[in-house]
Amino acid sequence: MRETCVSERLLCVWGQGSYDLYAVGDGGVFLTTRDGGQSWHKRSAGTSDDIEDVTICGDGTLIAAGGAGKVFFSDDGGITWSSQSCGAR
Repeated sequence: MRETCVSERLLCVWGQGSYDLYAVGDGGVFLTTRDGGQSWHKRSAGTSDDIEDVTICGDGTLIAAGGAGKVFFSDDGGITWSSQSCGAR
């Protein structure tokens, strides 16, 4: 098992192929790798709430779901994010 650059608990890892991977977790942590996990890069989704799930749409948009009823969207690989409240708690 490879160590990541964070101490937060990771809740979901999602991959597109075997090299492009995304991980999310406690405290809004969001990680990306483009080399199959050899190196990880910490990104900010602009929240301190837990992010519980992440996936990618056919058009390349990343979608992440937070535990505080927010959904996050990124169309640049997780560099910048926008959010929308879905009203769930």
